[in-house]
Amino acid sequence: MLTFNRKLLLTLTSIIAITIMPACKHDSKEINELLKIEKLNESDPKAALELIDSIQPEKYNTPKLKALYSLVKSQALDKNLILLNSDSIISVARQYYEDSPDKYHRMKSEYYYGMINLNSEKLDTALLAFLKAYDLGEEIKDYFWQGMAASRIAEIFNNNKDGQQELEFSKIALNCLNKTHKEQYINYAILDLGTAYHNVNYTDACILIIKNLLETSRRNQDHALESAAQELLGAAYLKCNKYQSVLDILQNNSRHENVSPLIIAYMAIAHLGLGNFEEGKHLILKLENDSTLISDYLKYDLYRKLNDKDKALTALEEAYGKIDDKFDSHVTSKLSLSILKYHRTQQLLDKANVVRYKSRVIFIAIASVLLITIIILTFLYYSQKQKFKNQELATSAKNLNDRLLTINESNKKLAKSIFSLLSTQFIGINEACQTLFESENEDKAKKQIASNMLKLIQSISEDESTIIELEKLIDHHCDNILSKFKSDFSDLKTDDHRLFLYSALGFDNVAISRFFNTTVKGIYNRRDKIKNRVLNSEIKEKDKDHYIAILYPQGLKLKTDGTIGKNQNLYKPNIKIKYL
Repeated sequence: MLTFNRKLLLTLTSIIAITIMPACKHDSKEINELLKIEKLNESDPKAALELIDSIQPEKYNTPKLKALYSLVKSQALDKNLILLNSDSIISVARQYYEDSPDKYHRMKSEYYYGMINLNSEKLDTALLAFLKAYDLGEEIKDYFWQGMAASRIAEIFNNNKDGQQELEFSKIALNCLNKTHKEQYINYAILDLGTAYHNVNYTDACILIIKNLLETSRRNQDHALESAAQELLGAAYLKCNKYQSVLDILQNNSRHENVSPLIIAYMAIAHLGLGNFEEGKHLILKLENDSTLISDYLKYDLYRKLNDKDKALTALEEAYGKIDDKFDSHVTSKLSLSILKYHRTQQLLDKANVVRYKSRVIFIAIASVLLITIIILTFLYYSQKQKFKNQELATSAKNLNDRLLTINESNKKLAKSIFSLLSTQFIGINEACQTLFESENEDKAKKQIASNMLKLIQSISEDESTIIELEKLIDHHCDNILSKFKSDFSDLKTDDHRLFLYSALGFDNVAISRFFNTTVKGIYNRRDKIKNRVLNSEIKEKDKDHYIAILYPQGLKLKTDGTIGKNQNLYKPNIKIKYL
């Protein structure tokens, strides 16, 4: 009977294999064809698009083939600068790879989904997609796509006028792309970094790197990059009133037929700054049909000097209208920043879930071992004296109970901390959405949200009861770390203790500078002062390491051994600030 069943199983296996093999072979052939086109996208996008367009999509009749076809098609269109504003094609790939172990193609599908939403100006949706692509690139160590995603994230923050976030992701993009040794992409990443430096008023840094980039573009005869570098360098020189340098840089560009209005405006400002009124006036008149903010201002200034009040007033009104648009962009940037914080919180939760899953596996393993032990002890119960076996079982039961209590307490503490982290991160978004829901006027709601954010900052920085509550929560979640720091360094100023508190809560230097109403540089200096005080103190080395790790969560390069600079897994407190 056993021999018959084995033969039957082998026969069924052979029939299934024969049935599946042709399909697998066909599927493999089509996939290889698409993978070759995908690779061709990098070296010859035009040829790749011609190939993908020559294929009838109906021949790809499996979910895997449909997904890869839609991804390669989306990439080919993007590489050929054909802007898509509909996600109907890429969504096929995105839905398939979402649950697939193929993280490389999942990363690319998220990237091109982000590009489509960026083209459609759906910046919040695009930001989430690029963040997912960035995380996947980091996970699989694909520095090229990680850098490309970071570059697009920086672009979104540039659009929303959030210079600090733009600078952070521009640096990340350049760092990643440097590892790929692809010079063209590296050069444009340098251009993006220079733009970010310019936007946060680090003019000297901008001028330094863009001058070097300008030499590189001329050496490589990359005229598009050269023109963009000249324009940015002209703007940087203009910001520090180096008017002659502006003219020297932009003079060649101004002779082109399709010279941009922005370059004309820069040169007009430079001429006026040097006292060349007639030349400046001649250039401003070229901007008659241009509607940018800088053109409107130049027209206003010129008409005012010509005593043409009507035209001056018209130009001024147009400028004010664009300023209102910039304010709306600023509000949008705060929403994008909330999305960034939400994404980072989700990352922390995912890691916490992994830890919790491992804890459960360990718990099950321990319980299984204990169960086997109990079974063995139960068996021995019948072979040994009754009294001796009863004592053994009682001891085993007590040990099991103690372990279960310990694990239960650990799980309760983990759950409480995760709930605290979750509720904290979503408070601002919940209240913003509630304001939008209750208000009939969206613009008014946006102003209310901005006002609430400012009140929140004011409450954290000035309201004593809120600060006391924050201190209590930090001590509760972090083993009284703040009280211990105050005790060890009681001679420090109140602001120093408060800076330590904000650092433990996870606020960065930009946020803390707002709380103290000072500059970011001032916060750096105060942090360094506290650091030196800690390092030169007589407290234990272990406590020094802990304090320094809170003040510098990214690490402190002062010694090559020990634990100074190691990140601390501190829980962020669950606190809700009441608006006045």
